[in-house]
Amino acid sequence: MDARLAPLGLAVLAAIVVSSRAATAEGNKSARASAPAGPLAGGMQRGPTGEGTHQEGAREARRNWVTPSVVSSQSPQEVGSSTELPSSGKFLIHTGVEATFASPGFPDDYPPDVWTSWIFQAKDAAATLHVTCPEFALGGQDSLSLRTPEHGRQLFFRDNLTPPAVSSRGRVVAQLRTGRRDHGRFRCTVRAELIREVSESDLPAVQVNDPLCGRTKHTTRIVGGEAAPKNTYPWLVGVTTRSRADMFCEGSIINERFVLTAAHCVARRKLWVLNVQVRKHLRNRDSEELRFKVKRVIKYPGYKRLQDDIALLELDGSLRLLLHNDDVRVRPICLPTTACGGGSGDACFGGRTAVVAGWGVNQQRPKAYPKSLQRVELPVLTSEACEASQPTVITDSMLCTSYSGGGRDACQGDSGGPLMVDTGKSKTTLIGIVSFGKGCGVPEHPAVYTRVSEYYDWIIENARL
Repeated sequence: MDARLAPLGLAVLAAIVVSSRAATAEGNKSARASAPAGPLAGGMQRGPTGEGTHQEGAREARRNWVTPSVVSSQSPQEVGSSTELPSSGKFLIHTGVEATFASPGFPDDYPPDVWTSWIFQAKDAAATLHVTCPEFALGGQDSLSLRTPEHGRQLFFRDNLTPPAVSSRGRVVAQLRTGRRDHGRFRCTVRAELIREVSESDLPAVQVNDPLCGRTKHTTRIVGGEAAPKNTYPWLVGVTTRSRADMFCEGSIINERFVLTAAHCVARRKLWVLNVQVRKHLRNRDSEELRFKVKRVIKYPGYKRLQDDIALLELDGSLRLLLHNDDVRVRPICLPTTACGGGSGDACFGGRTAVVAGWGVNQQRPKAYPKSLQRVELPVLTSEACEASQPTVITDSMLCTSYSGGGRDACQGDSGGPLMVDTGKSKTTLIGIVSFGKGCGVPEHPAVYTRVSEYYDWIIENARL
């Protein structure tokens, strides 16, 4: 019934309800007077674990709810240095500050029936707020919502493949809503930063072997195998599907639109499910990763099983802004321009020490994957030694690595990833693409890579912008 059209009808209905309640109350008095005494009389008395106590607890929890409307009426608290924020409130974040907010009771689980809220605004109207949640483990029916003027409300649940992350030039409203029985926890960061307003058209296109290629803020020299520091290899990407948090292969950025990988990684994959993970460090959920759809897969025309194992992935969006960013978190890798041709010259890299990096298996039996990006140094074999290891298989378009003591190698899950050398002047060059091998880290069975230099002309022809 529409109250705007029938106020008189509602008044009559209200009178009927009052009369009915009065009659019910009188009837209840009579029932209580005639009912037997004792703890089961009327079925209403329960011990401390009964439903009555649960309802009282729920009512108490609701009295402590902090909704966005409650927070909105509060005076904002200025946050001028990195700190941990309380479990609700309204905050003005100064530029350059990164603060932490978390679920009630963190690092312990929050209790059931929670509703709490935060409102964040940047102190500088020109600054951008970034919210990311590196620790995120909600209960089954619980949700964290993040609302921004640009994107409206976004809901995040326990089963989200990637952790919550939003950015806004206005404000961010965060809400935690939980069920009556679930438990969980999360921790998020909010930071304000001034971002230089630059459009893609203001920047030059990033071609193959651009002056930006092969540069990183970190040293690429290592001893043995180890976890790689974050952003050490800003050209390295994960190749995955849209429904996975981890990756099944890897690849290398070579210009603003193309990634180079192994053909066997994508030969039987449907185009519409493919994603490329940029700024990836953790194998699974990574709050800093960016995803791009794949627009086109270009396999080398001669690809057949182990032969010519190379492919280009054209992205559905441009990396130009990311590649020009001063943070050096995304960069292309340089490519060798001179073919080896099965010889022994400098272009063949025989005897050089190279680095392979990836998220593949680091223990075969039982199979175990690392939590973050790994890397290892390996000596590059001469063309002759590589061919001698598998005479009927190895061609001039392949190269090999082998560590004499064994135990160091690329392995399952590293396919498509880069084999790299330092070519001087703080630049890194992609010399091989992880392709195949017998076992992992077995001295008598070298790892085999696609030799990138032999495909340079094909890459240039097909990766044109």
